[in-house]
Amino acid sequence: MKNKRLKQMIKLLNQLASDYALQDGKEHQDLSTCLLVIRKRFEELVKLNQLIEKTEQWFINRNLDSLDGMGQLTKLKEEVDELVDARLSDDKPEEIDAVGDITVVLIGYCMQRGLNFMDCLDAAYEEIKDRKGKVINGVFVKEAK
Repeated sequence: MKNKRLKQMIKLLNQLASDYALQDGKEHQDLSTCLLVIRKRFEELVKLNQLIEKTEQWFINRNLDSLDGMGQLTKLKEEVDELVDARLSDDKPEEIDAVGDITVVLIGYCMQRGLNFMDCLDAAYEEIKDRKGKVINGVFVKEAK
């Protein structure tokens, strides 16, 4: 699993290099600035990878890694409800906690179902990246095909 994540990270690093070669439609004049930005993003990716691995190990240590995922779906609903409550009360620390908890639950669900969390996120992005639509009442609504 680590090799697969490393390949994903290299793919993202290559994408970052491409993205930062052009910024605001202008070629980067300062290579050191470009490299610093890429380094910072790469460090963030490494940290994300480490957090996913720690979370997976947490599930393994508690023998939760091979369940059927249904318990995680129940937990996900609870955590989303907590996020809604935190948003409605404008409680940033609780929002942060809820988003973190939701992420942990999704990582655990992926483990239990034999899915790769980063693959799921990548697939979702690939599906939405070129969507066109409009915002209605604060929600993006995609155009009908």
